[in-house]
Amino acid sequence: MDKPVSLSVKAWIIRNMSVRTQTQESLIETVINHQFDSAYIALDNCNSLEFSGFGKLFFNKPKALKKLEKFKSQMNEFHRIIEDPLTTDVKRRNIELKLESTIKNFNYLNTKLNERTSYHRRVEEQVVPLEEVERNDIESEP
Repeated sequence: MDKPVSLSVKAWIIRNMSVRTQTQESLIETVINHQFDSAYIALDNCNSLEFSGFGKLFFNKPKALKKLEKFKSQMNEFHRIIEDPLTTDVKRRNIELKLESTIKNFNYLNTKLNERTSYHRRVEEQVVPLEEVERNDIESEP
């Protein structure tokens, strides 16, 4: 089945899965949104992310360093335009908004590059410590 031009890829996938599994579209959309939100958070905390059966995504440090340099030069250029007396008020306001966005991106990327990241796997915590379970097993034996 080909995707109609009027539907986004996400909406088309949700609709196909809904028909194929006879599940409500809203439920499928909730699951998909949760998965991608979790993936976004995981990639924010780690430098790689693997989707089982799909592939692995990596944080590209060399590309990030180039992007960081680009942000620096953009910020310098924006400051120059803002300080120029010939800049109109409308243009100055637009550049200030761009500068604000660029600063946020720069700070995020700078933090990501300079933080020490570690490998985090989601491991469920045991409700009852293993020693307590073993002790209870031993005590219950006749």
